[in-house]
Amino acid sequence: MAAGQNLLEEEDIISTNPLFLTNREAALSPKGIAQVQEACLFLEQNQINPSVIKYSLAASSMDTTAIVKDALRVGQNRLIPEFTFMDPRGIGKWDTMSYSQTLPAIFALDETEAGKDGKQGRPPPNDDGTPNETLAEQKIRLVQLISVLETQFQGDTVLLIFPDGSTPALLSCMMAGIPFNKVHELEFAPGEVRLHQDMANIQTLYETRQQQSALNREYEKTVQLGKVELERLRGLDPATIVSKKDLKLQKEVAEVEEQQRQRDEQRRIKAEKEEEARILRYKTIEEARAKKEQAAALQRMSQSGGASEGGDKSTQIAIGSVTSLAVVAGLAIGGQSDTDPVAAVSSGSAAMRNETFAGPLNATTTTTTSGVQSATRAAATANAPTRASNATTRVQSLPDTLPQTILPVGDAAASNKKSLYSDPVPTKENKEEAAAKAMEDYMNQDDGGDDWLTVMGQLMEEDETGEDGQDIIDEWQ
Repeated sequence: MAAGQNLLEEEDIISTNPLFLTNREAALSPKGIAQVQEACLFLEQNQINPSVIKYSLAASSMDTTAIVKDALRVGQNRLIPEFTFMDPRGIGKWDTMSYSQTLPAIFALDETEAGKDGKQGRPPPNDDGTPNETLAEQKIRLVQLISVLETQFQGDTVLLIFPDGSTPALLSCMMAGIPFNKVHELEFAPGEVRLHQDMANIQTLYETRQQQSALNREYEKTVQLGKVELERLRGLDPATIVSKKDLKLQKEVAEVEEQQRQRDEQRRIKAEKEEEARILRYKTIEEARAKKEQAAALQRMSQSGGASEGGDKSTQIAIGSVTSLAVVAGLAIGGQSDTDPVAAVSSGSAAMRNETFAGPLNATTTTTTSGVQSATRAAATANAPTRASNATTRVQSLPDTLPQTILPVGDAAASNKKSLYSDPVPTKENKEEAAAKAMEDYMNQDDGGDDWLTVMGQLMEEDETGEDGQDIIDEWQ
């Protein structure tokens, strides 16, 4: 029996390297599975139940064996693997090339050059470990296979499952004495099974196929096509031959690289978008921070303007206070003169108005004192000639002539100093301290939890003693 079509054959790739036969890329294709299932149905219809299944370790042969085992209910202990003797013929440099083109070329090579014993017609050598064998060299392996079967399985019905169609055809030629150059006339189709393969049945099949003109014409057509392809293959420079498997691999590598390039491009675009979004967020945050700082600056300016206005008012109050003091001083000193007391007051007031208040706002008290002293000196200078004559009478008669006004100089100065400064703006630390204190006060509040626990404990004690605890509840409420 020949295994069904494998995946490489489905992709038009011929593979004969023993190292790659076990790869899953050479497993059965869906079409090959259907071919094997059809062969199993044929065996069941003919009531064939093999006692031993000998199969190659090629992936397609192992898959075929698994399907046959399940269909025919053959025990696992009756499945015997073969490691070497059932391998297909190695085709050297033509390995992994087009299946549809290379197989007819091999047909033509064996038909025209192999000879009856199959010692001629060798494919070109390869440097990847694929053997380039003649039919006679493959015959040696098959002889060893039959020798093992005769020794180990005498009297058993043995089903041989080969990975290709040429190897069982060559075994048929060996058993029936058919020339090896006619081996491909007995070529097995994928999934084909033949029963009772002995010398007589094989010779009958060979003669029947030679008499079938349709089969002969099909075979001759394949050989003629193979001759043309053989000439083409031999005309190729061995150094420039690229297998179809390598082309497939290059295509897969190119596809993988293209997919990787697309993924890298997508990552790059994504990274650029994330960077743009990050920059936009940074700008937004900076703009918000700038607006916040601008608003804070405006607020500080407004607060500074209010403080300045308050300072001006305080200065005016201080000036008024100093003026009043100067008037009092002028009245006190001017009362000693023979002139009109009002003139002395006017003189003191004029001196007060002529006094210049300069310097920082926090020097208001000093300025006020110096203004009083200047006004006093001015008034004293104006009335100096008449001071000694009637000082006593004038000072004593001062309360009788003009009312005295007591100015709260200390309070005015204090209010003036207070108005120079605005209320302090609470800082973040003050807010956090206030919040912490508020939370501590809240946690220290009595929520009645201790009383509730006490009452519940008393109720539990009452339950244990059997007493009624309603009075305790009423008391707690």
